Amino acid sequence: MCGETFRWSPSRSASGNYNITYCSLACRDRDPARLAHLAAMQAKQQLKRTNKVETAGYALLDSLGITYERQIPFNGKFTPDATISSARLIVQFDGDYWHDRKGTSTEARIRRRVALDRSQDAYIRTCGWQVVRLWESDLKNNPEGCTEKVRQHLRPPS
Repeated sequence: MCGETFRWSPSRSASGNYNITYCSLACRDRDPARLAHLAAMQAKQQLKRTNKVETAGYALLDSLGITYERQIPFNGKFTPDATISSARLIVQFDGDYWHDRKGTSTEARIRRRVALDRSQDAYIRTCGWQVVRLWESDLKNNPEGCTEKVRQHLRPPS
């Protein structure tokens, strides 16, 4: 993409499992075609129906009377459920099954999802933002606790 010369290990190139296009993540993130692809994915995300967990989460945020945005890309990398820019806060609404509330799943796809969640949280914090994850069962059974959890992150640190 950037014209720099780079070389991947023979095992990665020979396997045919990798499309060697970029020399670095920075190079990848400057690719106009990739940025267009991310924008298209975000537009598609906006068209999908809101699931029950998101509906409950958005209702909670609405009850707080705060300004937030739904499903907007964060630094062009991924799309969190809610972004509260004024508080530099990301709010994610996690389904108990898909995000492994019990922490006992042995399914590869669920374990990948949990690893991605952790990676995204680390990236958000590295960017100087906070992240709050609200569980499906808590939104359903303990909305007051979820409300307080969000409120705590809206307050300036003392």
